[in-house]
Amino acid sequence: MLAWPLRTLGSVAVMLAGWAAFACSGETNSSESTGGTGASGGTGGAAGTGGGAAGASNCQSDQKLCAGACASRKDPLVGCDASGCNPCVLPHATAGCSATGTCSVSQCDPDWSDCNDSPVDGCETNLKSDKEHCGACGSSCLTQLGVGAVCMAGKCEINGGKDCEKLGFFDCDGDNTTGCEVDTNTDPNNCGLCGKVCSNGQTCSGGKCQ
Repeated sequence: MLAWPLRTLGSVAVMLAGWAAFACSGETNSSESTGGTGASGGTGGAAGTGGGAAGASNCQSDQKLCAGACASRKDPLVGCDASGCNPCVLPHATAGCSATGTCSVSQCDPDWSDCNDSPVDGCETNLKSDKEHCGACGSSCLTQLGVGAVCMAGKCEINGGKDCEKLGFFDCDGDNTTGCEVDTNTDPNNCGLCGKVCSNGQTCSGGKCQ
């Protein structure tokens, strides 16, 4: 009568051991699966970190995105407009940014000036040689000395009288500061050439006394 219950109890013990092993195996697989998810989560975290790079929305109101970084809109090295990043390049000038967001002339190179007040061509005038702007904007050699005047090293001078003579003008007083002051075509005191005076009552026309 006692043998049967013992065999039954042995079978039950074997079955319980089997279930325990199966349960342990399930826990191991679950842990591995969870670990895999953790690894994936770690990768996702890295991606999230990479996504933290500067974007236009991260820049201040007075900045813009250039080459992946926020840059000032008032920096001529990256342009002055709201979105572009091309530098301001102005001939013979140091560039700046205007209040309206355009490239402007901050400073001219030595001996150059922005006489036309346009930043597009920078400091376009050479004050050392431009006879319309000799030494300063608006300083015209033609106005100061007349026909034949040139600008030399920032000063108006007569070009050896050669340019005067081509148009019938002469530097009869030899003073460079007065330019080509005589029109020998019409001056009765210098008719045709310096010092030739027409007789009383005669006029000078075409360089001849009449």
